[in-house]
Amino acid sequence: MVDEPQDKADSLWEKVSDSVIKGLKTGKSEIVRTSKMGKIRLEISSVKSRIGDRQKELGAQVYNLWVNEKVDVPELEEMFDRIKQLEDEIKQKEREIERLIEEKEKPEEKPMESEVHVEEPPPAATQEKVVAEAKKEEPAAEQKVAKKALAKKGNTEDQTTDTKSEQQEPKLEGNNKE
Repeated sequence: MVDEPQDKADSLWEKVSDSVIKGLKTGKSEIVRTSKMGKIRLEISSVKSRIGDRQKELGAQVYNLWVNEKVDVPELEEMFDRIKQLEDEIKQKEREIERLIEEKEKPEEKPMESEVHVEEPPPAATQEKVVAEAKKEEPAAEQKVAKKALAKKGNTEDQTTDTKSEQQEPKLEGNNKE
């Protein structure tokens, strides 16, 4: 009776190993089959590519015959005209490139003094208007604008200091009750 469990274990092992071997054989054959199909598909793709190349060559030859007026294919006339338009577009763009190259090679012309535009400073009235607008917006900006305006008029920094002290005096008077 002791031999009976051993026989069951051996039998189970044989079943498992047979199943694994069968699965490996099936897997291997499936891999081989799939690989062969992939190789054939690649070959088909290569042949299609070669056919496309030959069609392009044929089309180019027929088009050249049409350009040289050696063949007349009314069914293809519209397509030939579209190709001709694209060729004309290429020629136009090439001429544009040549024009840009020629522009680069030309020496740059310096403008004559009469052509140079020098901006005149705004009149004093405009400067005062800017200062007045700045006073409305922000006092700190007012001081900056006032300094710039006075500096443009030719006044010195001392006069802008007088402006500051004048602005401060009314504040002092308002606080003093005499």
